Amino acid sequence: MSNWKNVNNWHWTEKNCINWSKDYFKTNLANVSVTKNGITVQTGQVTEVNGDVDLNQRKGKVITIFDVSIKLDWSGSDAQGEEATGTIYIPEVAHDTEEDEYVFDITVASENAAKRAIKEVVRKDLVPLLRKKLCSFQGDLVEAHRKDVYIEPEKLGSPTPPRLGHTGAKMTSVSSSTATPVVKNVGNTTTISDTIEFVTSAAELYLTLTDPGRVAAWTRAPPQLEPKVGGT
Repeated sequence: MSNWKNVNNWHWTEKNCINWSKDYFKTNLANVSVTKNGITVQTGQVTEVNGDVDLNQRKGKVITIFDVSIKLDWSGSDAQGEEATGTIYIPEVAHDTEEDEYVFDITVASENAAKRAIKEVVRKDLVPLLRKKLCSFQGDLVEAHRKDVYIEPEKLGSPTPPRLGHTGAKMTSVSSSTATPVVKNVGNTTTISDTIEFVTSAAELYLTLTDPGRVAAWTRAPPQLEPKVGGT
């Protein structure tokens, strides 16, 4: 197979992955639980995921670009039967956010002393688990969608060779005193034409045809070029 529209993964390609990401967070951030000192807390439903998530590829390098905010519910109870509910808001989950840079805004409904203790378990013990989940997102995103923006080297194949048009007649010569060429009838013939689309700019096309490093991808050997008027 010849992937002529993106030879050697040279051109920029991208995929919008926001819908997949919403499902990912709803699955991976829900039902995370922890118990500490008789208090059990767990996340509930992910209620909001807003922002952009894109997977890109340029010059053979896969690039993630994303920036989203997430909101989810949590609930908990202590050994005395006191129950608490609230929300966790994560204002920024981005491709360049480090694990210790995530911010978690935690609220609790009808707060009192007992519920504050439950909320503290959310902050100290549940949040670290969510940090780990968020750190896995980038790698899982690439794993799930890499094949849609990047062509593996073994699947690139060889470039399609140029098609040669057929001449309508074949010229031959016969022995005679005047050596007059004659046209030999070769039967039914046809003329083949081909239109090739170059999905690139004129500057990129010029470099592709004149830069030895790029030409070598087609010739499979070091080319000898003179990129100048009258050169070879």
